[in-house]
Amino acid sequence: MARYFNSSDKCKPLVSDDLSEFLEQLSFHVNSVGTWKCEKKTVANYTINDVEFIFYTSGESTTTILGAKHTCHANDFMVLQPMQLYTSESADAMKTEYQFIHFEVQPIRYLEPFLDYFHSAVTHVQNPERVLRLIQMIQCEVKAMEPGYVSNINALIKLLSVEVIRGQTANLNSKPAVTSVHTSATELFVDQCIAYIGNNLKGDCSVQKLSQHFSVSSNYIYKSFMKVLNESPSRYVTRMRMFRAKSLLLTDLFTIEEVAEEVGYTSLAHFSKVFKENNDCSPSEYRKQNQI
Repeated sequence: MARYFNSSDKCKPLVSDDLSEFLEQLSFHVNSVGTWKCEKKTVANYTINDVEFIFYTSGESTTTILGAKHTCHANDFMVLQPMQLYTSESADAMKTEYQFIHFEVQPIRYLEPFLDYFHSAVTHVQNPERVLRLIQMIQCEVKAMEPGYVSNINALIKLLSVEVIRGQTANLNSKPAVTSVHTSATELFVDQCIAYIGNNLKGDCSVQKLSQHFSVSSNYIYKSFMKVLNESPSRYVTRMRMFRAKSLLLTDLFTIEEVAEEVGYTSLAHFSKVFKENNDCSPSEYRKQNQI
């Protein structure tokens, strides 16, 4: 004789939490994954277009973020966000290696709340074997691109995020070394320009506008960008606009005409021309090829 039972009588139903409910609303588009290695001292100023997760497996590297110097060693996990100026310096005569994942957060309006869950830029993880395994699984999914890989990647990035966020709570009394660092006036100025551009991509981000806003000469702005980032202000603005455009094209929230307007182009033809020059495809082709 068959017996039936109500499973709710045998276990306590799960109650959702704020982090779980938030992550359920997100999806992630991975742009690149890989391993970075260096055996000599290198110093570089740079910005990134998307979120970057970095997990150190050996060596030592120091990254300056908003005037604070973060020194990372094996089993440290770093979260870098878009449109900030970073200075990275790897140790001399020491093999430094880390795994990285570059990805975009969708919907884009949830990017800032997602980053807010990471209370510190660097975390010394509690379970490095698990973190490394999750990253390796993401790398394998990206490489194989088998059916269901997008779903698996999204689930794995969420697992990785939860692991790091939990680790930050556990490590409140054991944080990696963070020291203040002298930042040059030029670097501070470029960082201010980057913040302004990030908040005004829809509007006028020309050198003339920056000159007016910061009350400095156009020539000073140009020389500052070339010195710190090794690219012109106009090239930087175009790169950021293309990054934002690609993020918006991954959704159905905007028409291509609206995407163009959102990233500061009043002419659809001009936007399409610039987009194709920078991405080797038209906006519509990019949406068709990449939309999740």
